Order: sequence, then structure tokens, then C-alpha cells
Amino acid sequence: RSFGLQRTRHAIQSWVTSRMLAPPIILHGEIPSLLAALLLGQRDQEWKKVSPPFQRLGVSHLLAISGMHLALVASMVMVFFRFARGPRIWHWILVLLTIIFYMIVVDARPPIIRAGIMSIAAVAGILIHRRLDGIGLLSLAAITILLLQPGQLARPGFQLSFIVVCALLTLGPFVHQRYTS
Repeated sequence: RSFGLQRTRHAIQSWVTSRMLAPPIILHGEIPSLLAALLLGQRDQEWKKVSPPFQRLGVSHLLAISGMHLALVASMVMVFFRFARGPRIWHWILVLLTIIFYMIVVDARPPIIRAGIMSIAAVAGILIHRRLDGIGLLSLAAITILLLQPGQLARPGFQLSFIVVCALLTLGPFVHQRYTS
């Protein structure tokens, strides 16, 4: 069963990649590899040629698919539907479906899984008229990931992702207050 889901997911990823990099956009050399890495987190053989300059400059974290990428995708969808007519609930449902589709398409790594769970829960909260706390969303993401994959607790990517977001959520209001008043 798991193999069938993996095959389906891979087929969707391949289709999305081919649509994104299809004509009329004419791309040569390492550019398709860079775009696939930036938008979907996919790494191929060309990636090994593209990544060293980013690592040397210390900006390779921008290429790691994370909450920033998910936030950009969700924001673009929200802005697009902000100008559409109709009930707001449909706008949020479309944002939710976009987040779920993006989660299917990108390579699953702890930062994007964390961001996806938190975003899906936040949008679901908006749909049922509940405001959810950031630490509560982070806790939900951690519990969900650890229930599905307990071994993630020992991985540095999991730990760093959650520690950094926890620090941002807890220290952010103090920093904001200090520098805006």
C-alpha cells in the first residue's frame, strides 16, 4: 500500500515538475535544476553543480524547502483570491487545498512537514472560527510527526526546525515590543 502511495506521489511530482519547466519557458543548463530545487525541493545530478556557490556564500538555507516557501505559496493564493468575489470561506478552502497539494508535491523533510501541519491546522481553525496559538500549532506538529515517525526525534533537522520556530514564537513578541515602543 505504501509503495502505491509513493508511486502516485512520484507521478504527481514528475507531472508538476514537467508542467513548471515546460515551454514556453526555454531553460538550458543548470537553470531547470535550480528552479526544481527552489520551488519543489527536488535535487538531481545537475544540482551538484548548482549548489556549491550557494553553500560558499552561506545562503544554501534558502534552497531548503521550508515554511518560508509554503508561506509564499499560500500568500500568493490568498492575494489572488482576495480580489475574487464570493464567500470568504471558499478562499480559505482553496488556500487549504493549495497547502495540501504543495505538501504532496514537495520532498518531505522535517521543516516543510512542520510548516504544513501548522498551516493546515491554522487554516482549519480559521474555517471553524477558532484562533489557535502558535505554540499549540507547533506542539501539534511535533506530536503528529513523532507519532508517525518516532525516530525523527534523534535527527538534527527535526530538532533545529522545532527549536528555531519555538524561539521565534516565544521571543518574537518581546523583540517586537522592545524595538517598536
